[in-house]
Amino acid sequence: MLVAAGPLSVATASAPVPSPEVASGYQPFSGEPPAKGCVVRELALPSMCSASQRCPVVRNRLASCEAGATDLSVAGSTVVFGVQNGPVTGFAIWPAGGALRSFGIAGSDPRPALSREGVLTMVRVEGQRLVDYRLDGQGLLERRVWDSTVEQSDHLMTATWVGPRLVAWLSKDYRGASLEVTAQEAGTPVKREIPPPPGLWSTSAVSAHTSGARPFALLYGPSGVGILAGDRVWRLPMTVSRTAAEQDVLVPETGVPIFAFKSFDSTDASGAHVIFPKGTLTATGSESATDLHLLAGRFSRASDCLDAPLEKPRACKRVETDSQGAALARTSDGRAWFSEVVTTREHRASARRVCPPPPHCSAGQPCREEPCRVTERDVHDSVRNELVVVRLSPDGTGAELGIRYELADIAGANVVRMVDMDAAGTHLHVAVLTGDPKVLWLELDTKAMTMAPLGAADVTVTPVELSPEK
Repeated sequence: MLVAAGPLSVATASAPVPSPEVASGYQPFSGEPPAKGCVVRELALPSMCSASQRCPVVRNRLASCEAGATDLSVAGSTVVFGVQNGPVTGFAIWPAGGALRSFGIAGSDPRPALSREGVLTMVRVEGQRLVDYRLDGQGLLERRVWDSTVEQSDHLMTATWVGPRLVAWLSKDYRGASLEVTAQEAGTPVKREIPPPPGLWSTSAVSAHTSGARPFALLYGPSGVGILAGDRVWRLPMTVSRTAAEQDVLVPETGVPIFAFKSFDSTDASGAHVIFPKGTLTATGSESATDLHLLAGRFSRASDCLDAPLEKPRACKRVETDSQGAALARTSDGRAWFSEVVTTREHRASARRVCPPPPHCSAGQPCREEPCRVTERDVHDSVRNELVVVRLSPDGTGAELGIRYELADIAGANVVRMVDMDAAGTHLHVAVLTGDPKVLWLELDTKAMTMAPLGAADVTVTPVELSPEK
């Protein structure tokens, strides 16, 4: 599950505060839909699929939302996102093989979690209380209000199941303090205040995941990029990246997590990084790790329009490439996968330089010659979005391309806001949120992919040392 980095959001200010009387356990829920909802249509499978062969793209669906869409997440084979209707932010639940259902109840930060038994739970903040929803065996929705208040400025980052317990992780302020709230079958939820981690992480949005009682997260701030494991922090070398966004953490049942993030450095470090620690992140000194840098999504810009000729116009183009997403998932065969969307914006035109005549200057007066300017006609702009899915080697020493698939149904989307991914069996479920807003959901069969090893032009593998924060 992925939580995008950025400034911390707050709970909806206009949401009503629930009464102190809290229902015990789950209650049936059939809330009203929002005034403006989403229309879903099934999209055609790509041309590479035919009846005679197994296709890696199993399902391709698009939800066009009249209202705004926010906070995209995938849990197993279910997509969850917020639905913005004016001052009220509701939520939508979109299970595989089922209809998209949206609700207009005010709140924020919908965070899905999947139990070991495969039961989907979605936690969010409503008013100043944590509330969770779950889908029962018949696909009906149930709601439970936690007997625990949170501050209006608290931001729900993630929710996860730890054995039989449902744990919500909230960030409290820009200093990096956190609050862990654990729901129990009966009684008052247990709260645990967590102080800010050591170091300067004041601008970070902490995406926390737990394995047992130990939280893992990626941090970003003036100290650079850091890894949180329990109550300790390790800093990545500045040569790896000074910045991080769209981070994700893949936590196994046992062993060491894998960390992914998107660097927005203005150097060759930009693009996706996947960090594989070699130790258990419990040592007192430095820890060795491997930095797998995926190069397809690095930021680049090239143009030959500025060199247009003076006389006859000539064709020129400007191309800009960047990417969104740094999502991780593990399929039932134990393999780890990474996904992102690479966006290429191409500007074509017929250009020429136009230079003004020399200025007429009077004696003794300052005189400045006006610069030439480039004029364009027959302008044509296009945007291409491609989903890139990569299978990671277990030790981080390499990667294989599973699929690079052009998302023609969101070809006009100049902005891709969020990408998330999870696995159900050996299938990957990838969701893409555009700025239109649209939500594209693809189901991918990893067993039908033809894997191709990535070479030096596509990926670099670098050993690094993680330094403990004092």
